[in-house]
Amino acid sequence: MQQPQTVKELRLAMGMTLKEFSEYFETPIRTVQRWEASPDARSYSPCPVNIFHLMLYKYESESEKGNL
Repeated sequence: MQQPQTVKELRLAMGMTLKEFSEYFETPIRTVQRWEASPDARSYSPCPVNIFHLMLYKYESESEKGNL
């Protein structure tokens, strides 16, 4: 599988709903919605790169352990 490049791709790769994803990463659901919004949307806010890399690291670590 190709490495996820966006928050939405990561969430879908994890097979989670917005609610599950926000709870798993202890992030408000509205924040996740802003990260996933189209860059043209008024509510769009990019996910900080360092945060995305940490989320990706946790996903890869948990996947290797078979916890996802």
